[in-house]
Amino acid sequence: MNFSITAEKMYVHINTIRKRIDKVKELLDVSLDDRIARLKLEMLLQFLNS
Repeated sequence: MNFSITAEKMYVHINTIRKRIDKVKELLDVSLDDRIARLKLEMLLQFLNS
């Protein structure tokens, strides 16, 4: 959840990361401030990636 580090690693501007995170929150109707919700999303992404 560190936007500046994420932006640096993805070679994009920090505002791009902010907009993308906001879009994900809007599409999934999820609060990324909730650590349990983030864990569930991470597990789902791992499952879909396998």
